[in-house]
Amino acid sequence: MIFRISDIIDGKSTRSELVKPEALDMPDVLREEVKVDLVFFKTHDMIHVHFVANGAFHLLCDRSLEEFIKEFKCTYDIYYKVNAEESEDESSAVRPLLISSNKINIFKELRDSILLDIPIKKIHPKFLDESGQVTEFSQSFGDSEPGETTATDPRWDALKKIQSNQNN
Repeated sequence: MIFRISDIIDGKSTRSELVKPEALDMPDVLREEVKVDLVFFKTHDMIHVHFVANGAFHLLCDRSLEEFIKEFKCTYDIYYKVNAEESEDESSAVRPLLISSNKINIFKELRDSILLDIPIKKIHPKFLDESGQVTEFSQSFGDSEPGETTATDPRWDALKKIQSNQNN
C-alpha cells in the first residue's frame, strides 16, 4: 500500500482499496480481499493517514479442529511529519515524511494491525456462551457413569507385569 505524496490532495480526502490475501502474505487465515478505507489529511509538512480494515479470518478451532469464520475490523493512525522521530504504539505511529521520495508506505502498519486481530485462542463460536466466554470443556470416554467401576482390559495387566519385571 504505497501512495504517491503528490497524488494526495491538500486537506482531507478519502479512498477505499481492496487488498488481496496474497499481498498481505497471510494465505492460511485470509481467503478473501480485505477492504481498507483510508482518510488522508495533508498539510504542507504533515500527512495524517487513518485507515479502517475490514475482513474475515478463516480459522481452525483449537478445541474441535472445525473451520470457522471470524470477522475483524481494525483501525490505525499514521502521522508522517517532516523531521519526525519514528515512534509507534498499538493505535498510532509517527514516521518521518520524506517529501523527496514522493511516497508513503502503510503496508507494515496495515499487516501488523490485521495480525494483531487474530485471536490467540481460536475457539469456534459454538463453544462460547452468550457473553463470549469459553464454555467448560467436558470429556466422555464410554458409557460408564461417574463413580462406576469398569473392568480393565487384561492387556494392561500383562503390560504392567512386564514393566514390573523389567524394573526388578
